[in-house]
Amino acid sequence: GKDLCKYRLSSESLVKRVVKGNDLYIVNNIVDINNLISLHTCYSVGTYDLDKVNGSITFTVGEENERYDGIGRGSINLENLPVFEDEGGKFGSTTSDSVKAMITNDTTHILMNIIAFEEDENLERYIEYSKELLKRFADATIIDAKITKCK
Repeated sequence: GKDLCKYRLSSESLVKRVVKGNDLYIVNNIVDINNLISLHTCYSVGTYDLDKVNGSITFTVGEENERYDGIGRGSINLENLPVFEDEGGKFGSTTSDSVKAMITNDTTHILMNIIAFEEDENLERYIEYSKELLKRFADATIIDAKITKCK
């Protein structure tokens, strides 16, 4: 029930920009790495400022009339979208992340998710590539990296 032009996967939007010959937005090292990984894998990648997230994080589905302010997109209708949620509400989706947990130049702790809805034998390789980019270009210290499967 969504307009596919407005609610396409973020990875699809990035690929479309590149194919059309448009430049990618240059934001900061973390966001730029996020976008590079998304282009490389063709998966939506969600990267969040952990200092802005409260409590446990769940991956769920947006309910009727749920919305949040998407980064650079205004109000996003979350109904039936896969979304990340903490104790304070929804903050990320495969379409557009919210301003609530967005990465800024002041961010010091991140959570990066490569969102794959099916088995992919390359996920471990994608994770290693992501870790390598974060260490090399964002001076990151990797605390944990794992594949989590939804039940």
